[in-house]
Amino acid sequence: MNFMKSVRSLCSPAFLFLVISTIHMIFVITTTFRSDIYPVCVKQGKCEPYYKYLGVSIVYILVATLILNMICSYGYNIIAWLLFIAFIIFRYVESMSADVSISDRYQFK
Repeated sequence: MNFMKSVRSLCSPAFLFLVISTIHMIFVITTTFRSDIYPVCVKQGKCEPYYKYLGVSIVYILVATLILNMICSYGYNIIAWLLFIAFIIFRYVESMSADVSISDRYQFK
């Protein structure tokens, strides 16, 4: 119950970021584990296990949510919304680069 209180006490940008990122992570987890693709290849020939990517993503979501909420608590709501947009763009770019690197995995020898 304490977790739900803390989630409900988040400001709008932080709450929206947490919800969107959680939905994104659920989508990534379900699509990844349904397929045969487990590693994430960051550079050609250098693949990492997928759980490392998930761990880094979860930490990123939590830290970004806390930063957004902290900025809101100081009264800088406009800056928090701008950072929210930047964080969402970063998640999109990160997701696209992971998708490209996963599809490139089949071209490795």
